Amino acid sequence: MYRKRHGHIAPEQIVEFLVLDHEFPRSIHHCLTAANDSLHSISGTPVGMYRNPAEQLLGQLRAELAYADTEHIIKRGLHEFLDGFQTKLNLADQCIYDTFFALRPIGASAPYRPNQ
Repeated sequence: MYRKRHGHIAPEQIVEFLVLDHEFPRSIHHCLTAANDSLHSISGTPVGMYRNPAEQLLGQLRAELAYADTEHIIKRGLHEFLDGFQTKLNLADQCIYDTFFALRPIGASAPYRPNQ
């Protein structure tokens, strides 16, 4: 897909395409936007707002990508940027799990005691 759009191979354009492209379905930015939209659809929270840590963290990651540029990513180091971003995605994953899937006791005010 990259070669169809850009023709020649240039490292800066590859980073732009795979990390920051808004339209390429496999770019990090596109996937993060889709994840954020899906999360808001599940929770019912309007996009641009947050009501739980998962929505807040995905919003912060989207903002980070929205203000990132290829030159900065390459200067910082592509590997370092991707490694740091993946660590933040892992935190978002944990927040999603904690918010929607973790089991919590119901009515934790008094412990359950059978036969009383």
